[in-house]
Formats: sequence, structure tokens, C-alpha cells
Amino acid sequence: MSCGRRGLWIVVTLITILLALPIAAIDLDGSFSSQLYWYEDAQFVHIRPYESLRLNWHAWQDQERELSFHTSARYTTDLNDRFATDPQLFIRSAYLKFRCRPNRFQINLGRQFVYSSAGSALIDGVRLKFNKYRPLELNLFAGTSVSRLDPEKVRSFSDYLVIGGRAAYKLGRSFRPGINWMIEKKEGSLSYHRLSLDSRYNYQRWQMYGRLGYSPLNQSLSELLARLSWSRTKWYLSAEWLQRDPSVSDNSIFSLIQFDQYQLIRIQARRTLTPGLAVFAHQQYSIYSDDNSYEISAGLQKNDLSIGLRHQSGYAGDYNSLFGSARVSGSSEWAAYSSFNLGRYQVQEYQENTIDSYSANLGLERKYPSGLTLSAEIQFLRNGLKSDDWRTFLQLTKNFQMKD
Repeated sequence: MSCGRRGLWIVVTLITILLALPIAAIDLDGSFSSQLYWYEDAQFVHIRPYESLRLNWHAWQDQERELSFHTSARYTTDLNDRFATDPQLFIRSAYLKFRCRPNRFQINLGRQFVYSSAGSALIDGVRLKFNKYRPLELNLFAGTSVSRLDPEKVRSFSDYLVIGGRAAYKLGRSFRPGINWMIEKKEGSLSYHRLSLDSRYNYQRWQMYGRLGYSPLNQSLSELLARLSWSRTKWYLSAEWLQRDPSVSDNSIFSLIQFDQYQLIRIQARRTLTPGLAVFAHQQYSIYSDDNSYEISAGLQKNDLSIGLRHQSGYAGDYNSLFGSARVSGSSEWAAYSSFNLGRYQVQEYQENTIDSYSANLGLERKYPSGLTLSAEIQFLRNGLKSDDWRTFLQLTKNFQMKD
């Protein structure tokens, strides 16, 4: 079967391998979800079902080894007016996992999300974790990137290779430095190459993290990050400074344009006033070469209730809003929930008036002892493009577990 064929064979092949093994018992868990989203745009009424499956199959294990299969998939289309990508089967993950506990060895084979501080990707490939010679830990991965526009397609190594990993060394109980790297191809040429050093250190109530990224293609530092946080019984404070390149592929035509790094400064604070009641605040300052952007939000949270104010100004436009959310449980089976964001914004300076920006939802949820959950939700949107947009969202989820 060619790589261009629709690729349900990922799941089928891996399940076939498991079925060929001598399995003594059934050990399955996961969930199945059926959703229906009903809304109208400028021209059409869209009725979109979403069918989602999450499955964990623990096929075989003993005291030293374990073999399992994990998958998450979603199917969607439009029953009334299809998009160019409909129908679409998106396999988010589908991989075999083998662990050998005495050797502290793990290998994942199939579609999976991989990450290091040098970068991340959804790949069809292999991931290897090795921690036998502690305190050294290795995490390596290789495969091909998954297309967002055509996720059913398994692409070729020569055109869409992804390779990378991480090597970390633990010094004492609290200090863990690491070196990370990642290479990615796009349409046969190198589109991304990063090296990074990172380190995490904890001391009493303090948590510190730093990262330095380097681009071999540009022969320059691509990222600098420093984060510091402090916590105690009623307080949590954190501060972060980031300087990095814009997210542009190295083989893109936009990479030829001269650019400057941008900076972000974030500050967060949370204070518990009484059991269940807390006040929170968040501030972010973005610094660009020719303009800046400022955002601040603050509010109160009481268990499952929250309310706050948000202000934004500068390069990203002016925006002020009141936001909140609530969840009320009448019993262990019934719950009602809601959220809202009521604001006004101005994108450009020469706008005479600000524009409404409203969003709200109201939902009802029912849980059954069998593991079945049913929810229904009404949504409302209003902004410069939509003056009166009502939407309906229905969801039925069934959790299951089979063990013999």
C-alpha cells in the first residue's frame, strides 16, 4: 500500500501483531465519545458529528516485561455541507509500547507525540527511552511528521523526516541538566534544526528552570528562557522571561525576511484567602522591534466559581472584558456549567468605535453509574463578523473497562 493511501493500516497492523501473541486474558480500558455540533455560518448550516475513541489494551505482562497498545482517534464529516477535507479520520495516536523493567527500557512503535525542549511533533515512527545507567536518561525518537491537513496519510522519510531526542543527567535530588536536539524535513529539505540546553533546579519552596536554544542553520541563539516560581501554603508566585525567534520554517520563503527576536515577560500570582477562595492575577508584556503589547487579568475563584477582568493594549489591539465560569453539582449525577466572556475591542487606531466581543455557553451534564455521561450545551457568539450566532453541542461519552 502506498504512503498516499488513506492510512487506517496503522491501527490494523499494530492490532494484528497483538492478536498474533499468546494473550492469556483481556485487559482493556478507554472511552467512546459521540458528539454533534450544529452551527450556521454566512451561507450554510453545518451539522458535524464527531466520533472519538480512546483505547488502552494491556496485552501481556509479567513481573519484568509489559506489552500494550494505545490509540486515540477521531472521525468527522459534515452532514449538510462538507468542507474540502471531509470526511476525515484523524488518528492522534496508535502505538505499541514495550517496557522491560529490570533494564529500565521502553520502546514505542507507531503514531505518537514526541517532545524535547528543542521541539515537538506528531510522528509515525519509534521512540526509545533508556534509563539503565542512572542517573543518565536517554530519550530518542525518529519518524515522519503527520500532516495537519491530511492526517490519514503516512508520509515518506525522504521528504518529511523527524529525528531528535534528549539526554538528561540527574545530579542529586533537585538538579537535572539536559541536552536536546531535533531535526525536521519538509518537502525534502531541512526546515527545522535546533539544539538546546535546559536545566531544572528545586530548592525548598523555590523552583527554577532555564533553557538556551541554538539554530545551527542560522548560527545564532534562537531562544533564551528563565522561569522562577515560589510557593507556600497560601501563596504562589512565578515570573518568566523569554526571548526567541519567530516560528518560521528555515526552508520557508519567509525565512529570507530580516526579523528581530521578540521578548515576553510574564508574572503570575495567586493567594488563598479562605479554604476554597483565592484571588489571582496574571500580567504579560510582549516586546517587539517596533511596538509592544501589554495584557493583565485578575479575579476571584471560589471552588468551581470564578470571575475576573482582562485588559489588553498595544500591538495586539485594545481589548477589555469581563470573564467567568461556574459549575454547580446538584448531586454526584447531575451538574450544570456555564462560562462567559463579555468584552469590547479595537484592532486599529483609526477605528472610531470599539466592537462587541461576546461569547457564552450554558450546559447540563448527567452521569450514570454505568460509566455513561450525557451533556447538552448551548453557545452564543457575537463579534465584528457575527452579530447573532447560536450553536448547539451534544455529547455522549461511555467509559469502559474489560478485565478477565
